Formats: sequence, structure tokens, C-alpha cells
Amino acid sequence: MGKKELWQRAAQRWIDRMGLRGTEPPERVQKRLDHLAEVATKATVETRLPASGVALPLVSKIGLERVINKSDFLDINFLENALAVSRSIGRVHIRDAGGHTLGFGTGFLVSPSLLMTNNHVLASAADAAHSVIEFDYQNDRTGRSLPVVSFALEPGRLFITDPGLDFSLVAVRPLSADGIALQRYGWSRLLGMEGKALIGDALNIIQHPRGEVKQLVLRSNELVDVFDNFLHYVTDTEPGSSGAAVFNDQWEIVALHHSGVPATDPQGNLLASNGGLWHDGMGEAALKWVANEGIRVSSLVAHLRALPLAGSQAQLLKELFELVPPAPQELAQQAQVGVGAVLPGGIHSSLQLALGGQTVSLPLTIQLQFGQPVPQAVPVAAPVSAVAAAADADALAELREAAGREYFDKAANESALGTFYNGLALADDPAAAFRQLSALLKGSHSTPLSYNPSRHVYPWVDLQPPRPDKTPWLKSIYSGKAFDPREFIAADREVDRRREQLRQPLRESLALGQELASAEEAFLEAALPYNCEHVVPQSWFGKREPMRGDLHHLFACESGCNSFRGNIPYFDFPDFEEVVRSDCGKRETGRFEPGAGKGVAARATLYFLLRNPGQINATAAEYTADRIDTLLAWHEQFPPTEYERHRNLAIQERQGNRNPLIDFPEWAQRIDFTLGLG
Repeated sequence: MGKKELWQRAAQRWIDRMGLRGTEPPERVQKRLDHLAEVATKATVETRLPASGVALPLVSKIGLERVINKSDFLDINFLENALAVSRSIGRVHIRDAGGHTLGFGTGFLVSPSLLMTNNHVLASAADAAHSVIEFDYQNDRTGRSLPVVSFALEPGRLFITDPGLDFSLVAVRPLSADGIALQRYGWSRLLGMEGKALIGDALNIIQHPRGEVKQLVLRSNELVDVFDNFLHYVTDTEPGSSGAAVFNDQWEIVALHHSGVPATDPQGNLLASNGGLWHDGMGEAALKWVANEGIRVSSLVAHLRALPLAGSQAQLLKELFELVPPAPQELAQQAQVGVGAVLPGGIHSSLQLALGGQTVSLPLTIQLQFGQPVPQAVPVAAPVSAVAAAADADALAELREAAGREYFDKAANESALGTFYNGLALADDPAAAFRQLSALLKGSHSTPLSYNPSRHVYPWVDLQPPRPDKTPWLKSIYSGKAFDPREFIAADREVDRRREQLRQPLRESLALGQELASAEEAFLEAALPYNCEHVVPQSWFGKREPMRGDLHHLFACESGCNSFRGNIPYFDFPDFEEVVRSDCGKRETGRFEPGAGKGVAARATLYFLLRNPGQINATAAEYTADRIDTLLAWHEQFPPTEYERHRNLAIQERQGNRNPLIDFPEWAQRIDFTLGLG
């Protein structure tokens, strides 16, 4: 009996033993096992292991167990391959002729020149002509954003679409605006044969949900049904995932994701998540969803092969069918040394800064980019000014004294309360109460401070309650992680050092301009590991003083969390909703929920509305009346602690005013905070 007959008999025995009949036709199971055997044989040959008598018996045992028993054991290079194939997946930025953003989708390269996405993402050549594909819109291993590389689309070279199969195929310009080659990102081949997945197999989807950074769903995802042209699976997706590639565990594309599948009753009526019938006025979020749907790659390939193309378009399509992309690991290696490539992770070292006789080490990552000449006119370091050096000495001296100070002096606080409010009786009318407190906070803000967190925030104001060993420490407002205050002071001083460098006459002689200097300063702040968070983003009030330096809304924070939040207003997500998550919290377009510090952030924001009415909410992207309810809910759920009472007293000693919501939490329900909106 030959190997083929043995293989077929083994497959039949497993089908009979595991009761697979009725779930998948035996011929589809056989195609899947044959395909796994082909993949295993190829891998055996490529790794120079003995091929004869090894590959097929191994797959007949392990492959069948893999398919039917669904073992979750995977080689560790599964993750390496995931990272490699993910490079060819980008965010489709849909724009109109005026360059205005219309929305986002996902797309992936299927040849050296062609991008695939949904028809409902790019419905026409005109849509594609104004849109771009953005690669590297993702976070690196430290949680920081990579530089995004955009490529224009060229529907004039090729544009194929089909509403029924909901796909569009479009040519991509070979070079980005920065001169980076498209070939840097590789591509994934569309394989027309069957056997790439069976019902019950895990599927993996790489996507840009809601137009956010690239994300990957590895588990809790399963193929649940197969139709002539479509697959149904229970992989997590969101709006913006349209056009994503759906992979099997061998990182072969099995489907083009295009929609969710809503539940219906026997009459075909849509069902709501509450069990009743759904109607238009309830909104999409109220639908009951049973699965997601993707177009089978075999159907897409069959459709494309039947098209009567000629000339250069036929040649582009021939490349899609015939060219074989680099293996995932080869692609990952090429990405590290190719033209215009940024070395993943860069060079890791540490930056040591001497402050007041103490040495502080900060993690440092250097990323090298080839292909673009960089002017070499500026020295790497610049001296810290005498004023900055004196500020460092004062900050570190205050930090040393903190260990011997009483963290929160209750008697001093009671005395300060009596002086500050001086018998104030809060008005019963919410609008009058707002105006009353607003006038008090403005009038008592007697010493406006310019923005200098290393001097005014980290050494004393933002310290947490002392540990048993009296060592001062800070806590990130959004992640809740603990840090040494000296690290924050060092990072802040490095920004000042660079700022001094940008003011050098040599810089001015290069005529780089203030805009570039500001951009470089912002880049440096983002590159260092620690930063100061304005709970009311600076962009909302144009970085103007006294708002920028007002200590009541300044808090220690990692740069990663600062960047993760950006300038997004606070929001409270339902626990079940799938959103972008990190140690810093949850996020989607226009909404951010901190991982920690909700009550603190809420009270600081409400203070800002009282102190600076009309300074924010210039657009709906900032604060609206309904967001005030979220802040008030957090204020109630997370009442003030000793940390905030310490801050309140320390800030009054520096700038003169207090946050009344820390002193009298019950007042929050008696104030109309919407009057603080612009």
C-alpha cells in the first residue's frame, strides 16, 4: 500500500472516530489535511530535515489532531510570523478630492503592486484616487507610535471592484512621499485552492478597528460556517476592520473580512440585543450579532482569473497569481536592513544625567533610518543654563526634605480652609453657585506659575503618601505605576537642555524656523519615558498661561500613557465593549477611559471648568454637556483621598487657590458645570 493510500485511510479513520461527518464533508477535511501535509513537507525540506518517511506520517498524526482536537500548542515562531505578515497590512485613509477624511478601513498587499480591501471601503476609482494606504500605523514594543508611511493609490494603473463579493483591488504607487519603497512591506499571496481552514479552526485577523492603530486577534475566534463564497467566524472586529485579512494558523489568507452577521428570527426580521425585534431608530449598537463574515479567497481568485484583462493590467494580475512572496521570517529580516527601513526596536541603552551630585539613568532607544541624509550641524549636547541648574538644585533639595516633612498637616489644612472660604455660603441656584466659585478661584489665584513640573510638581506637590521607609515616590495618573521622582526631574531637565540647544545661534543660522524647533521639542518630550500630563489637553487652550502652569491639573505620567490618551476627552466604556486597551486605559476614536486616577482626573477637569470658563470646548472633540455626567459619576465613585488633600494644601501654598471639590465633594451636585464650556 502506497503513502497516498495510507494517508487516505488514516484520514478516514479519524473522520469516523471523531464524528466529523455532518460538520464538514469528508472531501473538505481531506483537502485540509492534504494542504497541511504539503505545508509540512515544504517546511521539512526547507529546514533540511530528512524528508523521506517523516513529513506525511507526522502530519497524519499531529496534523489530524491539530485539525480535529484543536490543540492550542503553537511553535513560538507563530508570533514572529504574525509580526512579519502584519507588515503588509495597513490603514486605508479614505479622503475626498479636497483631502478631507471620510473614514478608515483596512487593506493588505497581495502582490508587489496591488492592495486589496472592500468595495464598501473604496467603491470606485475616484474614491481610490484621493485615498492613501498608511503602513506602520501601530505601536512599537514600548507602546510608542511608529512613524507612519503613506503611499498614494494609482487606480489609473489598475482598479477592479465587485459589490457582490465586496472587494476592490487597486495598484499602489511604488514609492512613498518620503522615498520609501513599497517592497519594504512585502505581501501575502492569495491561494485559490481549498483546504486552508475547516469549521472549528482558529482564525486570526489583523486589522485597524475604528481606524485605530493596528491590532491582532489571536484566540477566542473560530470558523463556524462555510458557504459558497463566504465564511462565518466569531473573531472580534469593529468598524474600520473592513478590508482586513483573515488568516489561518499557517498565516495564509483564508478570507477578506467585510461585515458582521446580525441575528434574525425565522421570518428574517433583525433581532435586538435585548431579545426583541430591532428597528432603525435603535442604532447599530443595539443589534444582536452572531458572527462576522468574510469573502473566501478561493472565490476571489476564481473571479479575478475570469476577468478579460490585457496589457499592463493583465501583467499586474499575473504577478498576483504567480509571484511567490518571501517567507515571513525572510521578510522580517529584509525589513531590518532594507532601504528606508527603521530598525525595529532600535539600539537600546541608557541616558545618564547628573543632577545635584546624583546620577539618574533613563532608558534610551535610538532608531536609525537609512536613505535620508541628515544635517550634521548641531552638537549632540548643550549645557544647561545657570537658571536651569539652580532649579534642579532647588527641586532635588525639596525632594530630599520631603522625607522629613509631615505629608498632610490636618491642622494646617483646617486653618487654610477657614481662610480660603471665609464663611462662604454656596448659593442654592446651580448657575449662581458656578459663578460664585469661579470668581473665588480666579481671585485667589494670586501667584500664577509658569509651566515647570520638575520644579513645582514632582518634588512635593504630586508625591504619594509616604512608604514605611519614607522614600518619596510618584504614581502615574493613568497606569497607577510607581516611579522615582528623580527620574521625572531628569527627563524634564533633558527637555530643557534640548530647548536651550534649539536656541543656539547655530540653529538660527540654519534657518530651520520656529515650527521645526517646536516639532523637535515635542518629539523629544514624547521620546523620553516620563512626562507631565495636563488632564485638560494643552491644545484645547493653545498652551496659554496661566492654564498651562496651573498645578491643579498637572500630574506625573509616562510618555506612553500621555501619547495613548492624546487630546481625547474622557469616556466610560461598558465593560463588555471591545476597544483599544493598554496599561494606561481604554481608547477609541474620540473617547478615552483611564486605567487609574478617574476620580482625580475628573475633579481636576471640573476645577478647570470653574477656574477657566469658556477656555475649552472650542469644538465638539473636546467637552460636551454629556461628558460632564461622566466626570460627576467618577467624582462620586472615587472620592478624594489623602493624596488629593495633600496636593490641595501644597498647591494653595504655591499659587494661592484650592480645588473646592476636594474640600467639599458634596458641592459637585449643586453646580452647573456646563457654564464652563465654550
